[in-house]
Amino acid sequence: MVGPDEPAPERTQAEALHDYWDCIASLLAAQQIQEPTEELVKLEHEVRFGPRLQRLLASSGR
Repeated sequence: MVGPDEPAPERTQAEALHDYWDCIASLLAAQQIQEPTEELVKLEHEVRFGPRLQRLLASSGR
């Protein structure tokens, strides 16, 4: 997961963003880390591409 997807036709950008952070909160909860979505949104974060995606991007010249 990299970031929020474009919203479905019946959803707003704000709803898509909230769904993204809810998903992150769920992944953390599965590891016994309880943090409200509202607090996660405030945290600085970075996205790291894994080796497979790095190779794919390198092979496509991007």
